[in-house]
Amino acid sequence: LLVRWYPQQAALDGFYLGARTGVYHFENYRRRATVLPGAGLEIGHAWLFGPKRNASVNLGFGLTRVLGKGADEYGAPSVLPNVRLANIGIAF
Repeated sequence: LLVRWYPQQAALDGFYLGARTGVYHFENYRRRATVLPGAGLEIGHAWLFGPKRNASVNLGFGLTRVLGKGADEYGAPSVLPNVRLANIGIAF
C-alpha cells in the first residue's frame, strides 16, 4: 500500500512524499521461509505528459524498514531500498 502527498497541491504532478506498508517474503539457505511486515517512506517527482496529460512518469527513492521478530534468523535485511528509475503509467 502506497500513499502519496503532493505539497504543491497538484495531484500526480510534481514533487511528492509517500508512505508505504507491505509484507515481504524471505527464505534462508536452509530453505526455511518467513513473511515479515514492513513500513517505509518515499520521496520523488512525477510528470504528466501528453495532450490530455494522462501519461505519467515517476522517479523516486525510498527506504522500507522490515519489522518483526526473527528477521536475523532468515537473513532478512533490516532496511530495504526502493528505487523508481522510470515508473511509467496512465492517469485517469
